[in-house]
Amino acid sequence: MRTPEGQETPPEAETAAAAAPDITAPTGPQFAPDDTMETAAKAPAIEPVLTPPLGLAPEAEAPDALPTAEESVPGSTPEGSDVAPNMPGLPESSSVDTVLMDTTPETPPVPGDPVQEQTDSLLAPQGETQLGEKVGSFTDRDDARKSSRLPSISAQPTPDDAVPMVLADDLPALVAFSADYAGTPTGPMMSIVLVDIAELGPNDPILSKLPFPVTFAVDAVAARAGDRAKTYRDKGLEVMAMVSLPEGATPQDVSVTLQQAAELVPVSIGFLDVPSGTFQSSRTIAAQVVASAQDSGRGLLTFPRGLNALEQEAQRADAPAALVFRDFDGRGQDIAAIKRFLDQAAFRANIDEKIVLLGRSRPETLQALAEWSLGNRAAAVSIVPLSYLLTH
Repeated sequence: MRTPEGQETPPEAETAAAAAPDITAPTGPQFAPDDTMETAAKAPAIEPVLTPPLGLAPEAEAPDALPTAEESVPGSTPEGSDVAPNMPGLPESSSVDTVLMDTTPETPPVPGDPVQEQTDSLLAPQGETQLGEKVGSFTDRDDARKSSRLPSISAQPTPDDAVPMVLADDLPALVAFSADYAGTPTGPMMSIVLVDIAELGPNDPILSKLPFPVTFAVDAVAARAGDRAKTYRDKGLEVMAMVSLPEGATPQDVSVTLQQAAELVPVSIGFLDVPSGTFQSSRTIAAQVVASAQDSGRGLLTFPRGLNALEQEAQRADAPAALVFRDFDGRGQDIAAIKRFLDQAAFRANIDEKIVLLGRSRPETLQALAEWSLGNRAAAVSIVPLSYLLTH
């Protein structure tokens, strides 16, 4: 055979070209029919053995070896399929950590190991009791089934960081309607009560010039007593309701009278007796006065009389009460006389530690108080609101 260039083709090439079969495109996986395939077709089917990597293969003497191919591979993969066979004997994950975890032999627990005991208690199923363990009561449970209906105190601040507001209705009247006093007494305490006799009104400018706090008393049965008391309170001053018990009053009369006084002057911090001392007409009356004052959350102020039964009953009931030491302007004393009485009261305060004085709301009295506050005797005592003196 000659090529186009005129060269002759070797006879071996012609024979190979003539014997070459036609080449067609395969439609699936094809394998050359060699001797190995023919031998495998005649021999019985032997399923392949899966061998783990050399670095992960367990030692021969390890008790927990991987399952063999016959146990893990129930059937062979069909030819031409790209899907891996289902191997229930092997773990789903083929990561190194999983294989190492499965092939590592378990270490027997050490008796008395606290870490092991704590781990076992955490891994124990909820609701199951181990042998030898005492069954606890419902109140001893320490799991998530504990009731959460009880109120709790949260340490988280409020969104606006506001201080919780305490309503006046939740406090006794002696505290709710008391004057603000942020000072700290440095000596004996003394309080001054001025009875409103309608010579000066709550809006009089002279009242705002007082150098120390003063408590005002309003007659509970006077006309518009509640309105005048509220005006004093709106200016930051505290008010007492002055009450006179009728002659020959019974304990029931005392209860009704004090209840009506509290309704007529609702912003009062307590009840003030008249100079005749009707609160101490008898021990029975004194005990009822103390009980009624406690029910309304108010304090008591009376005048000395006899054995001072009200003071004794108040001490027995731990109720806030005090006695008036002196009425310093009840007879129309001038400014000089009032100042002498105030000096005597300051001297007595160093002995009794607590002194209450009574006067009237009139210009001469207020001027005497202003002048006396500049003297040495006034510096020896701490003038506080009556509510502070009764509660400290």
